[in-house]
Amino acid sequence: MKQEDSNMNLYEYLYNNSSNPYCIELLQYEINSRIYYFGNNFASPKERKISVKERSINFLSYLYRKVKTKSIKKSNNLIISNAYFSVNDEIKKNGFEVAIPWWTIKKGGSYIKHQKIEKLFNEINGSLKNDTIPDLISETFINKIILFKKLLKDFIEPTEIKAIILSNDLGFFERVFIDAFKEKEILTFIYLHGLPARYNYIDDNRADYLIVWGDKIKNNYINAGVDGNKIIVAGHPFYNSNKFSKIQFNLNDVLVISKTKCGTPLSSDNVILSDRGNCLIYLEMIKEVLFSYGVKKVRLRLHPSESENWYSNNIDNVFFELDNNSLKDSLKNTSMVIGPTSTVFLESIYAGVNYLIFEPQEDGLDILKNKVVDPFDGVNNNLPVAKSVKELSCLIRDKKTVSGQILKDYFTEKFDMTKVFEKIN
Repeated sequence: MKQEDSNMNLYEYLYNNSSNPYCIELLQYEINSRIYYFGNNFASPKERKISVKERSINFLSYLYRKVKTKSIKKSNNLIISNAYFSVNDEIKKNGFEVAIPWWTIKKGGSYIKHQKIEKLFNEINGSLKNDTIPDLISETFINKIILFKKLLKDFIEPTEIKAIILSNDLGFFERVFIDAFKEKEILTFIYLHGLPARYNYIDDNRADYLIVWGDKIKNNYINAGVDGNKIIVAGHPFYNSNKFSKIQFNLNDVLVISKTKCGTPLSSDNVILSDRGNCLIYLEMIKEVLFSYGVKKVRLRLHPSESENWYSNNIDNVFFELDNNSLKDSLKNTSMVIGPTSTVFLESIYAGVNYLIFEPQEDGLDILKNKVVDPFDGVNNNLPVAKSVKELSCLIRDKKTVSGQILKDYFTEKFDMTKVFEKIN
């Protein structure tokens, strides 16, 4: 047995003491979610028993994939992809067929038919959703993982499947597929699905290439240790740097974005324990400032992972009114957004709505003890960032607005995946 470390977490302990650490590493997200994704502040905490309703939804998802979507055979021009937005449409426009990976449910999606692999996938997927940690690290389940990867490698061929493009590299199936494809020398890609809340040289770096929206994001990854040669700037299907409006300052209808506690560790190489009470303190700070400027009511938008009931039971429901509209509709009715690190920052500016960044921090760490990253860290002097209640009050007093020009740093002028297809071809 290896020497114990007083700062070791459960995943590290299991990894260091396993006879098959590789499989434990594949299960990192699952193990961590069972330990840290807890509490009524989450809409679906992982420590609770899976309800009959959820089991039914899982079963219906399985039936949908079997009945409502079409299965396709392998071809000599196939890309497997669950990339967000309309990336798959762009892939098809360039003459490729697209297959959705089995763990993703997508309306009208096409899936590769392989009875033996699908059967084992369904068994493993069910265990990942329902089983305990001892079940997942058991010899029986480890053997299933080994068999699944072997069947997958035997199935995929470079002459038929050209590449795989995934939305992340954290989950179990994402990691298995990336490793299997790389071992078969088939190109693997991650297409960025949101503005990163962390940069390191591990996460988003497991595939052959990382596709990002703009040069600033690429530089942030390079500064974190990622090889710049594997980062492709392709832009965003919905947003570009050409369209932005002059942004006004207005407190008539303020939308507040919640400060969300992560269910699983933000970075694979570090476990940070956060106080969920600070999510409420964050809102109280904003309320204090806005109230001093005569604002009597705001709308509050929660992250989809958060529980409306928990917030309703713990906040001033006269001041904060929960907003459940689509983000697009919500921004239409908003005069200004106040929020923390979030992709909504870029989406708000693109919609012509002012976004005041409020990230209370000390020594570069936010109130949940996570490192604050660009553009929310206040390093850019041209971007107003409030690191305290006093600074937020000053931004409002001075009627500060964000320049739409900042979009040029994070989005290209147009969405262009030419470099991706050049790599594949």
